Amino acid sequence: MKFLRKIDRKTPKDRTLHLIADNYATHKHPAVQEWLAKHPRFNMHFTPTSASWLNMVERFFYKGSAPAYQDLIGGAIDGFIDPVLGVMSYHKSGMVRVVAVTSRDRLPSMPDVPTVAETVPGYEFYSWYGLWGPSNLPADVTRRLNAAVNEALASDLRTRLAEQGYLLSPGTPEDFARFQKEDMVRSAKIVAEAKIRAE
Repeated sequence: MKFLRKIDRKTPKDRTLHLIADNYATHKHPAVQEWLAKHPRFNMHFTPTSASWLNMVERFFYKGSAPAYQDLIGGAIDGFIDPVLGVMSYHKSGMVRVVAVTSRDRLPSMPDVPTVAETVPGYEFYSWYGLWGPSNLPADVTRRLNAAVNEALASDLRTRLAEQGYLLSPGTPEDFARFQKEDMVRSAKIVAEAKIRAE
């Protein structure tokens, strides 16, 4: 409780603080619950993982990655999550250290960086890009566009994109539609289980 009181005193009152407990007994302890009830800007979440070092996360909101990297390099924040494309140049220059990637496997462009799954088994999350057209796009045009994209991904462009951290997945329009549907189901499950709400 001394730790919580210290954080409460040192943190601006307009900030919401999120605490992560990896121990259910701590999460539900009467003294902890009573203290949290009197301090509504603190939220505690139970996360049954081995990441016991992660005891508090304070959220900051940025309008883009550039100001976040400025604060990270300047020491104003301890870290943040960003697509690998944004961090690659900072990582190669040594200005920041990539702690882990959230993909299932290590990235060929950063083989020395572990995955989160190496600490939290089963963890996988990623951002991805695709190419869409209007719903009434003729099938023959869809096929021609798909063939052109696959051809481009098989050229030297593949090497250049891989160096930037991209993992390429060429395929058919049906492959992409299936992937998108499965990803939406997976994301909906995460949102429902974590009770995530728009703020």
